[in-house]
Amino acid sequence: MVDAQLDGRAQHLDRLSAIPRLRTRVERRPPLRQAHRAETDPVHAEVTQSPRHCAHCASLAAVGLFTLDEARTELAKLLPVLDEIVRLRADAAELAVGGSALGGLPEFKAAQARLDELMESVQRTGAELKGFAPLLVDFPSEREGVPVLLCWLEGDRELAWYHRADLGFAGRRPL
Repeated sequence: MVDAQLDGRAQHLDRLSAIPRLRTRVERRPPLRQAHRAETDPVHAEVTQSPRHCAHCASLAAVGLFTLDEARTELAKLLPVLDEIVRLRADAAELAVGGSALGGLPEFKAAQARLDELMESVQRTGAELKGFAPLLVDFPSEREGVPVLLCWLEGDRELAWYHRADLGFAGRRPL
């Protein structure tokens, strides 16, 4: 390999290592305050103008909170998207090292672009993407008048945990 190729790959390795830091710059958007372009939503498989386009999403727009049933329903729809994020994360890591049977720099860039799309689609549902490796998704909610986050961690197949908003992941408890 020539030095220019090595330098280019090193820059892309730096970019891959920045992916986990996306969680710090991706903020939960206020409901319906920002216009969205028409696009196919990978979670609901329909073209939408708004992140609050279905009945249960519309009910969340007013307060931005999920009931336990709404969060579980949304998670069920998100699981294929979350599974794809996990797969693409592994592919991007392998592509970044180089010499992969999966391809080279173009495939790496494509994987990163797709990861960005998928992470945005998770955020548009009102869920909060808190971690990338491992994948961590929180659904804002309330329990007995106390703000909580219904918490899903990579590997879980259902929503079975929560923690108070002020305690974070360390305060995680079973529902």
